[in-house]
Amino acid sequence: MDSVILLLQGGLIGLSVTAPIGPMGVLCINRILTGGIARGLATSAGAITVQAAYASALLLGLHQIEPWLDGNSRLLSLGGAVLVLGFALRLFWRCGPRLGHRAGRGSLVGAYLSALAINVVNPVLLVMLLGSITLVFGTDPPDPPKAALLLVGLCAGSAAWWLVLNVATVLLRTRLNASILHGLNRATAALLVAFSLVTLARALPG
Repeated sequence: MDSVILLLQGGLIGLSVTAPIGPMGVLCINRILTGGIARGLATSAGAITVQAAYASALLLGLHQIEPWLDGNSRLLSLGGAVLVLGFALRLFWRCGPRLGHRAGRGSLVGAYLSALAINVVNPVLLVMLLGSITLVFGTDPPDPPKAALLLVGLCAGSAAWWLVLNVATVLLRTRLNASILHGLNRATAALLVAFSLVTLARALPG
């Protein structure tokens, strides 16, 4: 019974940190509409990877990696923010999307890596995970089997949400035209620009 509860708790954490539609969700929708579900799934996989990595670090004990994070946090934030800003500007100035256009295999790798960059520099994700995991286990690192169960549940909950978002977007794409998709491109880019600027402002010396 305890194992089932931990899996369910992990699933709820995965849903709670994923379900809000922010820049990552809008970007995923944009990529599905303009490049097909494969690009959406690649973007979703990037988001899930970062969530799993952050959750693993927290479950293993953040104090073990805290010195390294403290020493490199500003550099990591700056690098990630610059990558996100460059991607957002490229998206903003790109020609209007074409329905039915399919991305190649190379762009799937790019979709995955850019999703990694966006999520790595997102401080809200780490705070939400830290708060949720603390509610379950407190401040002490849990036993490895319990941590593994919670992590499995978290990844499953997150993956379920991204799968629903991908499928729902594919089902609705026939109702959208090129003009709406072009506007979505611009809106996605604007959100990512704002996100990267806030990250830069926090990382630069005061």
